[in-house]
Amino acid sequence: MKFSHLADCHLGSWNSHPELKEFPLLAFQRAIDISLEKKVDFILIAGDLFDTAIPPIDVIKFAVSQLKKCKNAGTPVYVIAGSHDFSPTGKTMISVIEETGLITDLTLKEIETENYLIRGMIGKKGALETSEFKPNELAKLSSNERVERANNKFKIFAFHSAVKEYSNPHMSSVPLEDLPKGFDYYASGHIHSVLEKPSPNPNACLIFPGPTFPANFTELEELDHGGFFIINTEKIDSQFKIETEYVPIKLCRTLLLGIDATEKAPNELESEIRKKLELKLENTIVLLKINGVLKIGKVSDINLKTMSDIAKMNGAICLKKSIHITERDAKEIGPNTMVADIENELIEKNIGGSRIFSKENEKELVCKLMNILREEKGDSETRRIFEERIVSNASEVFQIDNKLNKS
Repeated sequence: MKFSHLADCHLGSWNSHPELKEFPLLAFQRAIDISLEKKVDFILIAGDLFDTAIPPIDVIKFAVSQLKKCKNAGTPVYVIAGSHDFSPTGKTMISVIEETGLITDLTLKEIETENYLIRGMIGKKGALETSEFKPNELAKLSSNERVERANNKFKIFAFHSAVKEYSNPHMSSVPLEDLPKGFDYYASGHIHSVLEKPSPNPNACLIFPGPTFPANFTELEELDHGGFFIINTEKIDSQFKIETEYVPIKLCRTLLLGIDATEKAPNELESEIRKKLELKLENTIVLLKINGVLKIGKVSDINLKTMSDIAKMNGAICLKKSIHITERDAKEIGPNTMVADIENELIEKNIGGSRIFSKENEKELVCKLMNILREEKGDSETRRIFEERIVSNASEVFQIDNKLNKS
């Protein structure tokens, strides 16, 4: 038996960035096409098919067109809702599309065929689903006796949650021991990293496939591209042999340009950036990352719009910026002081008062929030949408529901 495991497609992401908004859609299309070419028996999407619970009409139309190809090929598509798909009412776009017969919504449901059994667990905003992994809650979904009786079938548990042993300590997560026993394959999402890890069962796999396309600047920098897994299974004696293949989806290339602004004036920085952009940049996303303390002048003196225009003239898809520059205060900052040193000093001086987090975890939380607050407004993004995005991302860090901020 052969199947595809996707997660975190985030169709509709980059919607306020005209140059990039098509890439999540194209990556999903590539994953579907490859899966059908490989003649998989089914496709499993472990959460966050869409970037929001109510995606734009054109995004829904595109998704339906791709899922229709699977329907026509006779390839079932099983989906669970993730934290981005999630709606407190339970009425997600996933359940709407299920009504068309193009997919099967695995939310709190089991599918059993002649060859396999799949159980699904919904992902919720703020990781609220983690409490449902307790044995008494899982029993409401289906009895473990049914799983045990399906010895001759390949058993899959699909969920959309971080696992404690494989995630950041401050992140809401499920302990490995709370995952239901007796399955051969644990298909998850939510963590935007490619991970193959030990599962609760000795001969089983636990896999996070990462996003089909990176969803922000940091992911473009760290991942470069997205992908998914194709899983081959074969029963030998009483055990299933599992072969995993990560399939990268490379739609373009990324180029990271790191610039140190320390002891430089704005015009010197511009000159250095211009030189670094003197390349053939066809089909390239340029990531411009600037750190340091300016010698003189202000950050606003740096003409970054011109740098973006130069990149596009040389063929780049776009230039995305991560600016981390401090203006010099001669009375407080020495000639060799770095911005990171200043920030670390201020953080160390002011953290430690929380009753919820340890000092180490509190520092990590502050750093995450600072990175979110550094994000720039997209070229076509309204101020309101930009502010909502920042609040939403910050809420994800705190693992709280953002619905009060939209009232």
